[in-house]
Amino acid sequence: KQLWIENDWQLIDAPYPVRRDKPAYSQSSEWLNMNVLVVDPDTVIVEKQETVMQEFLNTHGGFTNVIPVDFRNVYEFGGSIHCATWDIQRDDEPVDLFPKFNHFAYEKSLFGDDEREDSPLYVYNEWKSKKEDYGEDKHLEIDGFQVMQSWER
Repeated sequence: KQLWIENDWQLIDAPYPVRRDKPAYSQSSEWLNMNVLVVDPDTVIVEKQETVMQEFLNTHGGFTNVIPVDFRNVYEFGGSIHCATWDIQRDDEPVDLFPKFNHFAYEKSLFGDDEREDSPLYVYNEWKSKKEDYGEDKHLEIDGFQVMQSWER
């Protein structure tokens, strides 16, 4: 919670789902009403039955275009709209939503200080440094093994 507050986020409690029941074999949380897909700063896709969430996103989220999609039957398979999508190519530039966050310290806490070629930190930094060179459908290999995939240009 502190990370968001330190980066000037406004925290708002989400509304309860319209339907709190889950399909028989669903392993997902009942909070799938929050599993939405933001398409652009004005547009969000929301499950059709979640009318309270649609209104909430319009009123409190600033989305002027809330698109309801009938997706409830997918819940049984795990997840909802956001979980069922793949990265898309964007025309805008990346935005750092956590400008006061120390990304380097966080990566170091995940991977440690180990700089050996087989360490997770080395592999991760190698991928980050070469990611732009690979382009679409390329990957980073170390010792002939694919270790990371890059889908961006």
